[in-house]
Amino acid sequence: MMNLFYELERMKHLMNSLLDTPFFWEEARQTRLSYANIYENDNGYMIQMLAPGVKKEGVEVNYENDVLTITLKTNDEEKKDVQWIRRERLKPIESRSYRLSAEVDPSKIEAKLVDGILLVFLPKREKKEPKKIEVKVK
Repeated sequence: MMNLFYELERMKHLMNSLLDTPFFWEEARQTRLSYANIYENDNGYMIQMLAPGVKKEGVEVNYENDVLTITLKTNDEEKKDVQWIRRERLKPIESRSYRLSAEVDPSKIEAKLVDGILLVFLPKREKKEPKKIEVKVK
Protein backbone atom coordinates (compact mmCIF):
# COMPACT_ATOMS: atom_id res chain seq x y z
CA MET A 1 0.00 0.00 0.00
CA MET A 2 1.28 3.44 -0.94
CA ASN A 3 2.13 5.92 1.83
CA LEU A 4 -0.05 8.96 1.12
CA PHE A 5 2.04 11.35 3.21
CA TYR A 6 5.23 10.26 1.48
CA GLU A 7 3.66 10.88 -1.93
CA LEU A 8 2.39 14.32 -0.86
CA GLU A 9 5.83 15.26 0.46
CA ARG A 10 7.44 14.05 -2.77
CA MET A 11 4.98 16.10 -4.83
CA LYS A 12 5.72 19.17 -2.69
CA HIS A 13 9.44 18.68 -3.24
CA LEU A 14 8.94 18.39 -7.02
CA MET A 15 6.83 21.55 -7.13
CA ASN A 16 9.37 23.48 -5.07
CA SER A 17 12.20 22.39 -7.35
CA LEU A 18 10.15 23.47 -10.37
CA LEU A 19 9.56 26.90 -8.86
CA ASP A 20 13.27 27.25 -8.09
CA THR A 21 14.30 26.84 -11.71
CA PRO A 22 15.74 29.90 -13.46
CA PHE A 23 13.13 29.50 -16.22
CA PHE A 24 10.28 30.11 -13.80
CA TRP A 25 11.95 33.10 -12.18
CA GLU A 26 12.67 34.67 -15.57
CA GLU A 27 9.00 34.31 -16.46
CA ALA A 28 7.95 35.82 -13.13
CA ARG A 29 10.40 38.70 -13.53
CA GLN A 30 9.09 39.50 -16.98
CA THR A 31 5.47 39.52 -15.87
CA ARG A 32 6.33 41.55 -12.74
CA LEU A 33 3.87 39.88 -10.45
CA SER A 34 2.21 42.27 -8.04
CA TYR A 35 -0.13 41.22 -5.30
CA ALA A 36 -3.22 43.04 -4.12
CA ASN A 37 -5.79 42.33 -1.45
CA ILE A 38 -9.24 43.87 -1.82
CA TYR A 39 -11.86 43.78 0.87
CA GLU A 40 -15.18 45.45 1.66
CA ASN A 41 -16.81 46.72 4.82
CA ASP A 42 -19.87 48.88 5.49
CA ASN A 43 -17.98 52.10 4.69
CA GLY A 44 -16.32 51.10 1.42
CA TYR A 45 -13.61 49.04 -0.24
CA MET A 46 -9.89 48.82 0.53
CA ILE A 47 -7.16 47.87 -1.92
CA GLN A 48 -3.86 46.83 -0.34
CA MET A 49 -1.06 46.52 -2.90
CA LEU A 50 2.55 45.55 -2.32
CA ALA A 51 4.84 48.41 -3.31
CA PRO A 52 8.36 47.58 -2.08
CA GLY A 53 10.92 50.24 -2.86
CA VAL A 54 8.29 52.66 -4.20
CA LYS A 55 8.36 56.23 -2.93
CA LYS A 56 5.43 58.66 -2.90
CA GLU A 57 6.67 60.25 -6.13
CA GLY A 58 6.42 56.87 -7.85
CA VAL A 59 2.73 56.33 -7.09
CA GLU A 60 -0.12 57.52 -9.29
CA VAL A 61 -3.77 56.80 -8.54
CA ASN A 62 -6.19 57.98 -11.24
CA TYR A 63 -9.95 57.70 -11.59
CA GLU A 64 -11.64 58.12 -14.96
CA ASN A 65 -14.87 56.70 -16.43
CA ASP A 66 -15.49 54.39 -13.45
CA VAL A 67 -11.98 52.89 -13.74
CA LEU A 68 -9.36 53.26 -11.01
CA THR A 69 -5.80 52.93 -12.32
CA ILE A 70 -2.84 52.48 -9.97
CA THR A 71 0.65 53.03 -11.37
CA LEU A 72 3.79 52.17 -9.40
CA LYS A 73 7.33 53.07 -10.44
CA THR A 74 10.53 52.32 -8.58
CA ASN A 75 13.81 54.15 -8.86
CA ASP A 76 15.78 50.92 -8.64
CA GLU A 77 18.54 51.10 -11.17
CA GLU A 78 19.27 47.81 -12.86
CA LYS A 79 22.71 46.55 -11.87
CA LYS A 80 24.47 45.84 -15.15
CA ASP A 81 27.84 44.80 -13.77
CA VAL A 82 26.56 41.77 -11.82
CA GLN A 83 25.19 38.38 -12.71
CA TRP A 84 22.15 37.59 -10.61
CA ILE A 85 22.19 34.15 -8.99
CA ARG A 86 18.77 34.47 -7.43
CA ARG A 87 16.40 37.40 -7.49
CA GLU A 88 13.28 36.96 -5.40
CA ARG A 89 12.33 40.56 -4.82
CA LEU A 90 10.68 41.63 -8.03
CA LYS A 91 9.77 45.08 -9.22
CA PRO A 92 6.07 45.73 -8.75
CA ILE A 93 3.79 45.67 -11.75
CA GLU A 94 3.76 49.09 -13.38
CA SER A 95 0.02 49.61 -13.80
CA ARG A 96 -3.16 47.93 -12.68
CA SER A 97 -6.77 48.94 -13.34
CA TYR A 98 -10.02 48.15 -11.55
CA ARG A 99 -13.56 48.84 -12.76
CA LEU A 100 -15.50 50.40 -9.88
CA SER A 101 -19.11 49.90 -9.01
CA ALA A 102 -21.57 52.78 -9.05
CA GLU A 103 -21.72 52.77 -5.26
CA VAL A 104 -18.14 54.14 -4.95
CA ASP A 105 -17.88 57.89 -4.32
CA PRO A 106 -14.91 58.97 -6.50
CA SER A 107 -14.65 62.40 -4.88
CA LYS A 108 -13.62 60.79 -1.58
CA ILE A 109 -11.05 58.22 -2.76
CA GLU A 110 -7.93 58.27 -0.54
CA ALA A 111 -4.51 56.68 -1.03
CA LYS A 112 -1.54 56.37 1.31
CA LEU A 113 1.76 54.52 1.28
CA VAL A 114 2.65 52.78 4.56
CA ASP A 115 5.78 50.62 4.99
CA GLY A 116 5.89 49.46 1.36
CA ILE A 117 2.15 48.83 1.09
CA LEU A 118 -0.14 51.09 -0.92
CA LEU A 119 -3.57 51.49 0.69
CA VAL A 120 -6.38 52.87 -1.46
CA PHE A 121 -9.72 53.47 0.26
CA LEU A 122 -12.80 53.65 -1.94
CA PRO A 123 -15.70 54.95 0.16
CA LYS A 124 -19.27 54.03 -0.66
CA ARG A 125 -21.76 56.74 -1.54
CA GLU A 126 -24.23 57.66 1.12
CA LYS A 127 -27.42 55.75 0.57
CA LYS A 128 -30.23 58.09 -0.27
CA GLU A 129 -33.74 57.20 0.60
CA PRO A 130 -36.05 57.08 -2.38
CA LYS A 131 -37.86 60.35 -2.79
CA LYS A 132 -41.59 60.13 -3.16
CA ILE A 133 -42.94 62.66 -5.61
CA GLU A 134 -46.41 63.93 -5.05
CA VAL A 135 -48.67 63.78 -8.05
CA LYS A 136 -50.80 66.89 -8.43
CA VAL A 137 -54.20 66.87 -10.03
CA LYS A 138 -55.70 69.88 -11.75
